[in-house]
Amino acid sequence: MQSALRCLEDYALTCKQTMMTCFLHIQRDELISFFHKAYRIGRRDIITEWHADRFSLKLYHLQYVETIARNKYEEARVRFIFGLLAVEERTWRRVILSNFQTSKDQMGKYIGKKLHASNRPKKQYSDERALIIDEERKREKIMLAEERAFRDFTFGPEVQSDDDD
Repeated sequence: MQSALRCLEDYALTCKQTMMTCFLHIQRDELISFFHKAYRIGRRDIITEWHADRFSLKLYHLQYVETIARNKYEEARVRFIFGLLAVEERTWRRVILSNFQTSKDQMGKYIGKKLHASNRPKKQYSDERALIIDEERKREKIMLAEERAFRDFTFGPEVQSDDDD
């Protein structure tokens, strides 16, 4: 009986080892199959990727040539616009400088007149009464102009109507 039990134990151990070895072989075969399929899929992906890279490289070359052509056009257009701006700036500079020179000349003449005005002969009045009348006339003229300006500013311009005649 002991030998039969030992035989059964050996048989069970051998079965167990065989099943374990079989399981390991199946696992290894499945792993190899997986790697093989993955390799083939990877190769296909790599080939597809190479084709995509080639197409993208061709597309890049086309875009590069197009970019260079567009860049040259943009560069020429920008140079043209800068040229136009420079011409306009020079023109305005000339206009401003000529206006400045004109106003400077006019201001110089005005200052010269005011500085040398004391050398001119003044209006001679024969008597004091004529001087007072002249001053009063000037004052009335100034007051009338100020009154008219105040009325126009406050109430609007005065309109002549047919009823006033």
